[in-house]
Amino acid sequence: MMKIKPFDFKESYQDVIKNIKIDADTDLRLKELLGNYKVEDLIDLAGGLPIEKLQDLSISIKDGERGVQINIQCQEFIAKRILKYNDGLLVLQNSTLMVSEPKQYLGTKLFTNQIITGQKLGISKFTALASKSKNINGYYTLARFGYAMAKEELEILTKIAEKDKQIKKVKTIADLMSTEKGRDFWLKNGFSFFAEFDLQENSESLRIFNDYYNEKFLYGQ
Repeated sequence: MMKIKPFDFKESYQDVIKNIKIDADTDLRLKELLGNYKVEDLIDLAGGLPIEKLQDLSISIKDGERGVQINIQCQEFIAKRILKYNDGLLVLQNSTLMVSEPKQYLGTKLFTNQIITGQKLGISKFTALASKSKNINGYYTLARFGYAMAKEELEILTKIAEKDKQIKKVKTIADLMSTEKGRDFWLKNGFSFFAEFDLQENSESLRIFNDYYNEKFLYGQ
């Protein structure tokens, strides 16, 4: 498996870190979650700084009722994440991601940084609501990235897919997204779903994203 590489500009981090204020309660929660941590890693866990000069950049890290919130906001993108324990596992919830120029693969670059840092910090999985609306295509992008679908929603997918004779029987969203016909079907017939990305070594999620990464950045497609 080809090892993915980060998209970041480390020389920009020191100036950015100087402006981030972490209060005592947040510092304590972060130490409970991660042990000794680096602010640089928290930035990368939210997606990092994949562009050399981000306009109107602001970063906040603060403890909240649902976990430690890590937010990055600039003209190019807005990313909101929540780091927490869930059923004894260290989990990162990808609450929000909006990018101004989707065709530049900015979302993919941010997610690449998240994967690398998530594995480094011992995060078990990412969770997200893969939304579908007029201007939001998370349902499709997250499926392409390798996010899995919950059992209840998978049953809905199976019933929908059975109606199309050109689609072979699918057991997972990964099965459907593995072919061009399946991807076209999901683009037209997909729906919002609760998504999980498994960060454990050799997981199906990582294999799928690795293939997607190679396709976009190594083979120039």
